[in-house]
Amino acid sequence: MARWIGTAAVALTAVFMLNGVHAQDTQKKKLDSTVIFKKLDANSDGKLSKDEFLKLADHFKNRDKAREKLGASYTKFDTSMTGLTPDQFRMYLDSVRRKTESRAIQSK
Repeated sequence: MARWIGTAAVALTAVFMLNGVHAQDTQKKKLDSTVIFKKLDANSDGKLSKDEFLKLADHFKNRDKAREKLGASYTKFDTSMTGLTPDQFRMYLDSVRRKTESRAIQSK
């Protein structure tokens, strides 16, 4: 499972780097986020605990910095303080995608 999460993190990072995301890709993004969510949800309770979410940091070069940023994001998106729901996780992924696209446009 850890290997799949690593692969998912790399794939997720690659998706964020792409510029040409269009509205017709919404369903595909929803499916991708659902698959990733299920892989991260180690106890299959339908929510991501902070520990489950922070496992993403293990796949970054600077784990400490990644954990710090992911922790801040988790707090921001877990508005009910009961764990990230699939919709909240999708909102997180969308926000990262938008920031990445914005940076790519600004660097041109």
